[in-house]
Amino acid sequence: MKNLSIYKCVYCSSQHLYKVSATQYKCVTCRKKFSAKKVQFDLQVIATFCDGINAQKASQILGVNYKTVQSRYKDFRLLITNFLEQQYQNRKEEFDEYEEYYYLDANKRTNITYISDAICILGMSYGTNIYTLLLQNPFAYAKNDHTIDPLTLIEYAKYFNRYKIIHYEKFDNILVRFWLHVEKSMRQFKGVSYKNFIFYLKECEFSFNFERQKREQILKELWFV
Repeated sequence: MKNLSIYKCVYCSSQHLYKVSATQYKCVTCRKKFSAKKVQFDLQVIATFCDGINAQKASQILGVNYKTVQSRYKDFRLLITNFLEQQYQNRKEEFDEYEEYYYLDANKRTNITYISDAICILGMSYGTNIYTLLLQNPFAYAKNDHTIDPLTLIEYAKYFNRYKIIHYEKFDNILVRFWLHVEKSMRQFKGVSYKNFIFYLKECEFSFNFERQKREQILKELWFV
């Protein structure tokens, strides 16, 4: 990936810059200093993130340490999680439809003993956007309860295999398209812990709600503050 030239301030977009060292610039307008090298790297990582490239592959493309890219990605996910929360709070009066969805890693779906690992998600649509929350898994209690009849677990599995409880009349709508987007996006991560799942889910929400160019613009504004 080619280097990006510094033509304007990353904080206020002013083009009135001057060098204070070999790598440092200062903005005449907002008076902030920044490293051209660091800004170039951050912009490159933002680009790979917005392209939907995972941290492992991005580190190879950029020729940098995986942990460095993963750390940036972690920060990006936290920023967009807070951003999406604010977006929803500002527009929640536009709430339209909702649906519960049960997510489970593809490699666990054929074994009913993993049913308690399913992650229950509430998806809500407002306008043309999606907002998500994690709910308590109704199957979680089965994980350590060895008294449950295997036939009961099979019935649970049949229920789970429907993947969702539908609360609307239309089958093909924005929520259905979002769940398909989540399933496709999660495949590249090869397993996400429950602790971190919400941040990866919010990344899916972010990429679904906004076109690629808009995502990059938003993330730049969130990062360079």
